Amino acid sequence: MVQHLTNAFKMIRIQEMNKLNRHSGEEAKKYRRLKRFWRLSQKDYSCLSSESKYYPLFDRYISAQDIALELANYSPVLGSLSSCVESLKTDSFRLLLFSFLIRVLRWF
Repeated sequence: MVQHLTNAFKMIRIQEMNKLNRHSGEEAKKYRRLKRFWRLSQKDYSCLSSESKYYPLFDRYISAQDIALELANYSPVLGSLSSCVESLKTDSFRLLLFSFLIRVLRWF
């Protein structure tokens, strides 16, 4: 289930990236940032580092949490999709854990 969510997120991210003009100034920066930091948008926000580092693509000191927020703001579709996928991942994990606990309790 998580694999299907990840693949669907990847396909939509690529569609959104293809809408950007790769050769103009600001849109080219957004494209390169999405291409390089796409993994951050799939991680849980609380697991990302809050320590600021210098990233040349952003031309400033920025934390991984801030990068994930900025990437989500590039497109309303990406922002809503990343929060939806994250909630579905945690819900599916809880469901799997609950079913595992029920199976363990049946043994006793």
